[in-house]
Amino acid sequence: VYEQDSAVQYLSHKYKLWLNAWVNPSCRLDAFGMDHICYNVRVAFQSTLRYDVPLDMLRLPLVLEDKVEVFIPKEDGDVWVPGTIVGQQSSGKTSPHYKIQLFERTLDHVPAHNVRRYFAPGDTVDVYCGSSRGWSRATVQERLDRARYPVALSARSPQPPGFPQHPRHSP
Repeated sequence: VYEQDSAVQYLSHKYKLWLNAWVNPSCRLDAFGMDHICYNVRVAFQSTLRYDVPLDMLRLPLVLEDKVEVFIPKEDGDVWVPGTIVGQQSSGKTSPHYKIQLFERTLDHVPAHNVRRYFAPGDTVDVYCGSSRGWSRATVQERLDRARYPVALSARSPQPPGFPQHPRHSP
């Protein structure tokens, strides 16, 4: 999925933030003797590697004109509001912030953990179906009910802002 030294954002379980990082893929044998691709990540300004990071904890950095949704907490129910990336704002930290144009206003310094990519119904997307199946072309469908967060791939998978984190799994 990611090539050597690709720039990514890594969801830190410890800090609950998307951090700028670079990926270093490697292969190892799984329990069945099959090659398994591992994604090791080096976070910006840190020397240690995070090993075998699940794919749902990695994403490509957001760039100008990306369609996104911004998490807006409200008393009567939190919402995701559509917008467009119009700038990245660096505070000298490893976690990026964005300038986002909504329909009616512009938001400055929105932290990356409150922003996710948005794909409209009818958009064509490429979906990664695992190392055995690779990439498949798909068309985004209309939401039929309230959008739910995807099923977690690991105990450290991302959760919506404001939701409790998964309990740790015992080894």
